[in-house]
Amino acid sequence: AEVFIAEVDHILDYPRSVFPNTKLIGGSSASPAKPLVGEFKKFVDESKNGIIVFTFGGSIINVPTQITSKLLSAFQQLDLGVVWKVNITSPDPSRIMTSKWIPQNDLLGHEKTKLFISHCGKNGQYEALYHAVPILCLPIYGDQKYNSVRIKVKQLGLFADMRTASADELTSMIKQIVYDSKYAENMKKASRLYREL
Repeated sequence: AEVFIAEVDHILDYPRSVFPNTKLIGGSSASPAKPLVGEFKKFVDESKNGIIVFTFGGSIINVPTQITSKLLSAFQQLDLGVVWKVNITSPDPSRIMTSKWIPQNDLLGHEKTKLFISHCGKNGQYEALYHAVPILCLPIYGDQKYNSVRIKVKQLGLFADMRTASADELTSMIKQIVYDSKYAENMKKASRLYREL
């Protein structure tokens, strides 16, 4: 008997018919978080109001200067710590931690994580779903725009075009997701269903 494997699931994707021999395995990379250690533990412990985890996935760490400046300006208007996977030196290391590598899954699983800012690739969105962390999607290419629209439609977060959105608009969207409880509540419900299936 043939079996077809699809890296999607019914929680993040739209409803669709599938054949009985189709196995949905979306989010197979998501797993329980391990305790944070070293500089990551110290930064999160010292971030009294919680943190934002920000990454463009496994390979993109060089961001154009004009976009980096805009994002830094947005982050400096917040009372949350930011852990950002990027190839720059933070102008304010006590509030914005930058690193070429981050323990993404472990940070998303930490109780102080309030928001995940991501390009909205497959793995990241499932890790956020698994750990019930709302998402601000900043899509770059490929399926990321499609994924971002789904996140917004399902009210699990919002999305923006980082090339055209202003720093103030990004700050406003971050605050909306973090402080409007519907996003966290919707993500908790979706996460519970995802883990049960």
